[in-house]
Amino acid sequence: MKLHKFIAVFFVSFLFAQSSQPNSKTIQFLIEDQQIQKIYSSETIKSIFKNPQQKDVEKILLKFKNKPEKTRTLQEYSKIFITDKRINRALVFYVSNKNLFREVYVQTKVDPFLVLSIISMETNFGEAQGEFRLIDSFFTQIEYIPERKEWAEKQLKQFLIYCFNEKIAPESVKGSYAGAFGYGQFIPTSFESLFIDFNLDGKKDPYGWEDTIGSISNYLFQNQYPVDNNNFSINSEIWKSVRTYNRSDNYASTAIYLRNEILKEFYLLD
Repeated sequence: MKLHKFIAVFFVSFLFAQSSQPNSKTIQFLIEDQQIQKIYSSETIKSIFKNPQQKDVEKILLKFKNKPEKTRTLQEYSKIFITDKRINRALVFYVSNKNLFREVYVQTKVDPFLVLSIISMETNFGEAQGEFRLIDSFFTQIEYIPERKEWAEKQLKQFLIYCFNEKIAPESVKGSYAGAFGYGQFIPTSFESLFIDFNLDGKKDPYGWEDTIGSISNYLFQNQYPVDNNNFSINSEIWKSVRTYNRSDNYASTAIYLRNEILKEFYLLD
């Protein structure tokens, strides 16, 4: 191993060992938060963060460094998602759920093929929901990424409240390296404010398609999606609404391009 690589690995491992102790930034923040202390004891908090996954912490840091939507050109990035396989899968998914999509459209007026595009990009229709425990994602951001510390604290707090209310073990929930979860990849604060119980069964289900499709549409609608507007060009109002889902020009543009390709193939089916 080259000396500079050895030093880097040793440094990360040293910091990780320090942060895993009870006086880590993450644990200290939670212990001092009055709202969290009403539902979790200090010992429970320490137990939850007792064994962060070091290999995942290192992977998460690398993911943040190499975000494809930030480090690749639009052409390179869009090739990841705009494939015949994804388009065909989107069509099958739409046909299987057309009544649900129509019902959602009636309520939100958000284009169903755009929602299909976002579902495909986010989790490939539920197949790729993320490999990291959310507690490791937020732990990593709080401990090692200063510019994301305040944001991650807010997300972690909301996530722990969600887990307590739903009687879920925080260690059991996996999602993206950035801390999003479920079929629609909502971050905890967006889940709390914008994810809806579309099927009115009394529960917001991040792993149920009815609530997910309804919630993605609601997310866009609540973020200035223009009703009765069919301008799907780059930098349009619809494009700007999609960009709030993932604050990247490449993401928003690819979602629009993929939507257009799905719609084109759909018309060819008739």
